[in-house]
Amino acid sequence: MSARFTQESFEQKFKPTETGCWEWLKTKNQDGYGRVKRFGKLESAHRVSYELYKGPIGGLHVLHSCDNPSCVNPEHLRLGTHKENQEEKARKGRGVGHSMPGTKHPSHKLTEAQALAIKTSDLSVAHLQQLYPVSEMLIRDIRAGKRWKHLTPPH
Repeated sequence: MSARFTQESFEQKFKPTETGCWEWLKTKNQDGYGRVKRFGKLESAHRVSYELYKGPIGGLHVLHSCDNPSCVNPEHLRLGTHKENQEEKARKGRGVGHSMPGTKHPSHKLTEAQALAIKTSDLSVAHLQQLYPVSEMLIRDIRAGKRWKHLTPPH
């Protein structure tokens, strides 16, 4: 992006949807939040949107009323404290930090059935990689209970 960052250049990077969300079309992080380069620095698109349309953020968080990480509609954004952000995430079942379990994660590559099959399989990691389009690390993390930990095998 050029040194000049404008509202007009920002508006070329999202698309309004029928839900009222402004869906970010460019780079996103692993949790589905838009990323935009502004003044040579990579920033969260929803935070940039809030600043462009509503004003300074200060040391606060920008929370989504729509619960869509890719949304940059300033009408769906509000300021909140770190505590409010954590409480909202817990209330919405998004767990610790930015993790969203299983198919709630915007970049998930497995279904719950596939993750459960990996978790309970006796097949080698190499064989499982041939069956499922995921990394060796993800397979090991599923088996170790670090990822998809909300799934429990049937008894």
